[in-house]
Amino acid sequence: MAYGGFSLGDLISINVCHLAGLAMQGKIDMKKQITKMSYIWLALILMSILAFGLSKLDLIRLGINKSYLITAVMLLTITKAKLITGFFMELNSASTLWRRSFNTYIVIVPVVTALAYGFA
Repeated sequence: MAYGGFSLGDLISINVCHLAGLAMQGKIDMKKQITKMSYIWLALILMSILAFGLSKLDLIRLGINKSYLITAVMLLTITKAKLITGFFMELNSASTLWRRSFNTYIVIVPVVTALAYGFA
């Protein structure tokens, strides 16, 4: 925008424009897409609340091993990251290289974090 023009092309994903075009042509049901995204968004909210609740548990009083709690929270984190990258960042329709790169990243970072926290 600073280089001589105003364009929404950089702000709106190509896949969103493609989906809108397909919806206008009657090839896909936009209501189903919105419903699917809403359920994914709700699942992300619930997983965030669950991860927060797990992090506030009194482990000593409940007799829960810290490693189980760390594993559960990291699995929730990986699942949330996969949903975000797959559906909201639209990497499900991206090339294999991008999908594998992001999938590797969203697994390695939580695992390294869990290991660091577990050894601390």
